[in-house]
Amino acid sequence: MDRNHGVNFEKVRNKPISELTFTEVCTYLTAIFRHNRTSEGTVTRFTEDGTIKRLLMRCLEVEPESEEGI
Repeated sequence: MDRNHGVNFEKVRNKPISELTFTEVCTYLTAIFRHNRTSEGTVTRFTEDGTIKRLLMRCLEVEPESEEGI
């Protein structure tokens, strides 16, 4: 979980998923699920367009970094 997901998401939102680090994927996922709290349907939209699946697949491709950066 990225405690600073709001600020950090702005840094990664336009970056291709294939270039995201493990920490950046966590930031992206955290932002999606947090946004769903105030905008119902966010998770559904990102699931239907394949973004969540691509993010989870990217998690499997990259090595987790030290937890200091999270």
